[in-house]
Amino acid sequence: MSGRYAVRPWLSFDLGYVARAFSSAAGYQRWDIVSVGASGSRDLGTPAVRAVVALAWLPVARISGQPDPSFALRSDVGLSVAPHGSPLTFTLGYRVERFHFSRSAVRSEQFEALTVSAGVRAQRVDGRWRLGG
Repeated sequence: MSGRYAVRPWLSFDLGYVARAFSSAAGYQRWDIVSVGASGSRDLGTPAVRAVVALAWLPVARISGQPDPSFALRSDVGLSVAPHGSPLTFTLGYRVERFHFSRSAVRSEQFEALTVSAGVRAQRVDGRWRLGG
């Protein structure tokens, strides 16, 4: 779950929460992650298609049964499509998350993924919330 507040048409502040679970023969692990960041975008010839780049600090990253990371970052690049007249947006992106653990754990982990997301745009106009961009 995430939220984004646009301070300019090309700059937004982001806040999010992700819960992940991994299960295998080796065991079960749950990750709870809170992110705080910013994203920038630029239209690609039409306002309906935008290139997006984002960087986020992950101040809370909890891992069940493991020591928590001491520092974590996430970066995203992608393409966002917002059909004209629709409140929906669709994004295809590439994400890299990097987790550094304390010196006693002597490790770091990196996750890379292709992401697909759908969202709903809302804006406040004349004191009322309206769907769409």
